[in-house]
Amino acid sequence: MRKLFSVSVFLGLLFLLYPQTPAEVPQMINYQGKLTTAEGGCLNDTVQMIFSIYPDTLGSPAVWADTQAQVVVKDGVFNALLGSVNPIPDSVFDGSTKYLGVQVESDPEMRPLKPMVSVAYAYRALSCDEDWTFRITDTADTTLITGGQWGIARYGNILYGNADFTHVNLGIACTTGTSGQNYKYCTVGGGKYNTASGEGSTVGGGEWNTAKGSFHPTVGGGMWNTASAFGATVGGGTGNTASDGAATVGGGDNNTASAFGATVGGGSGNTASGDGAAVGGGMNNIANSWISTVGGGDSNTASDEGSTVGGGRFNTASGVESTVGGGLANTASGEFYSTIGGGVDNTAGASFSIVGGGENNIAGADYATVGGGRSNGAGFLATVGGGSDNTATGGYATIGGGNRNKANGDYATIPGGSADTVAGDFSFAAGNKVRLTGAADYTFAFGYNFTTSAPHAVVFYDAGTEMKLGIQTTSPTNILTVQENSATDPIADAWTTYSSKEYKRDIHELTPEDYRDALKKVVSVPVVKFHYKGEDTKEKIGVIAEDAPEEILAEGDNKAISLNEYISLLHAALKAQQEQIDALKGEIDRMKLDAQ
Repeated sequence: MRKLFSVSVFLGLLFLLYPQTPAEVPQMINYQGKLTTAEGGCLNDTVQMIFSIYPDTLGSPAVWADTQAQVVVKDGVFNALLGSVNPIPDSVFDGSTKYLGVQVESDPEMRPLKPMVSVAYAYRALSCDEDWTFRITDTADTTLITGGQWGIARYGNILYGNADFTHVNLGIACTTGTSGQNYKYCTVGGGKYNTASGEGSTVGGGEWNTAKGSFHPTVGGGMWNTASAFGATVGGGTGNTASDGAATVGGGDNNTASAFGATVGGGSGNTASGDGAAVGGGMNNIANSWISTVGGGDSNTASDEGSTVGGGRFNTASGVESTVGGGLANTASGEFYSTIGGGVDNTAGASFSIVGGGENNIAGADYATVGGGRSNGAGFLATVGGGSDNTATGGYATIGGGNRNKANGDYATIPGGSADTVAGDFSFAAGNKVRLTGAADYTFAFGYNFTTSAPHAVVFYDAGTEMKLGIQTTSPTNILTVQENSATDPIADAWTTYSSKEYKRDIHELTPEDYRDALKKVVSVPVVKFHYKGEDTKEKIGVIAEDAPEEILAEGDNKAISLNEYISLLHAALKAQQEQIDALKGEIDRMKLDAQ
């Protein structure tokens, strides 16, 4: 003989289906129960079942009945859709409590009858007793409570401890509590093979997840995740572990938060193992010191207090409060506050050192800075802005850019160029292959391919071609061109013109006729007084270029006069004039002799 020992089992498994209008009661009811033998064994069979609805428990006739010939029972559990054979009339549910009767095969109908309402029911999972009772707690028919203190579980799950009445276990083959312990408030919301075994532990769903340890570990879902300490949380993903107090893994794959307050947001294979350490995402990143941070990327490491790697790949921040923004294979390893913005294979290896980016740059001393470029290096308080293969090793030395420049003196400066060297202190070099030795302190040098040891000097030199220096002009035509309209005339204690025959060729003296012609030209040029336009200085005296002979005009500029050529012409005119004076004196002497 078969015997129905307990029928309604799961929360939400007895409810009304298919409403016709909001005010109507549905015409079918989904009903799940547990069927056992008289000895308490669970059946595996197909049986006939008769379901009847009664207006009371006083023996009044049924208001509805339904015979279902083939109800499948597996492991003692069956499901039946009441009304699928004989629809349930709307008039059955008139607002009063109705009662369900169940008959199996030829057995008598079971007693007591079960009260019914048009909402979901919850039943105890593992016992076949009839302790579950429900009642309406208000006239609105909206709230149901159990008749006693019981946990809520799905059949086949395990609730450990004598505090299991605080448990909720609704998954499949799931476990709440721990054998031999009386942990309270353990919850498995759903899923399969999940375990919530610590005080206040929660697994929302998923598969093979575990929330264990004391006080409120939580796994939201996913698969093979573990939260094993006070307040530890794994949101989801696969194979993640939060194993210390308040540690958190948001999701992803095989991530670990193993220190107090450590956080991994997601990604794969990331580890946050320092207190307060954080890895936002990415792959194979490690934040293993106090409040160290890796934002993302691949195979980055933040390994000292407060160190940060924003992203990129194979970057390391290994000093206190050191930072690598991103890039590839960069290392910020200074003892304190070293920084690399990005780039490839850069190193900030001392306290407060900075590399902005570029490739293979090194800021190797305290407060050294390399802005970018390639293969540049900076020493103590030195700066290289960019370029390639530049080195600033002097204290406070600066190289703006270029390539193969070296600023070795203290406060030495090279703005750019190529292969320039400044070994003197407080000196400056610009151009190409300009070299200042260690003796050349306070020297300014510009040009091409020369070396100077002169201190306190200004040097302009080009080994390949003549340099032209312009003052107040953008188009110098001579070695020195001074704009005639400058506000102040140039003043010098001495002015030397190179005149050695070593610098000259095709040398020949003027002919007597050339001398006499020079005198004529000088005499023909008027001398005038004037002011330069736009000036209110004293009146000047001079000649007008347009009135001057061609010989004294500046080369390439017929509005300027060559001072050297003018003096030479005056010299020739003076010699011609002296020749005339000598001739007159001879004539006078002869006239005196004739008068005697």
